[in-house]
Amino acid sequence: MTDLTAEEARNIWGYNPETGDLTWEITKNRQLKGSKAGIVSIYGYLTVHYKKRYRKNRLVWLIVTGSWPVGQIDHINGDRTDDRFSNLRECSQNQNMWNRRVHKNNKLGIKGVHKNGNGYIAYIMQFRHRIYLGYFKTVNEAKNAYDEAAKKFHGEFARF
Repeated sequence: MTDLTAEEARNIWGYNPETGDLTWEITKNRQLKGSKAGIVSIYGYLTVHYKKRYRKNRLVWLIVTGSWPVGQIDHINGDRTDDRFSNLRECSQNQNMWNRRVHKNNKLGIKGVHKNGNGYIAYIMQFRHRIYLGYFKTVNEAKNAYDEAAKKFHGEFARF
């Protein structure tokens, strides 16, 4: 993906730091100069096509910093379409996973907490290992245990 330089990217797209939008600086096929660049992929990320497909967040990183991101790009607020540079940060895959939202099949809607019999079990993932946090009588106790563990283990990437 490193075939495009920052200088080339800046000549092809304009970047608005307030909105995170990229606009075409050139006319390419049906894309007119001044029009917004990017469509939403099936994974929910904005992608831009110029000779090949790029994730818009990675292009924004290239344009602002002058180099391609080394690892993954995390959207701090969890919105995959919010590509303001202030909402982006480089991260490892583990850190990116820590900042995930609650799975849609989570019946309680609380990350790291599951119903078990008359109580609740809390656990947290750390580098592909499940860490058992305990068995709790109330959902709030289990949630608090998860929240504290997330602060401890995931730091700035913790999502509750």
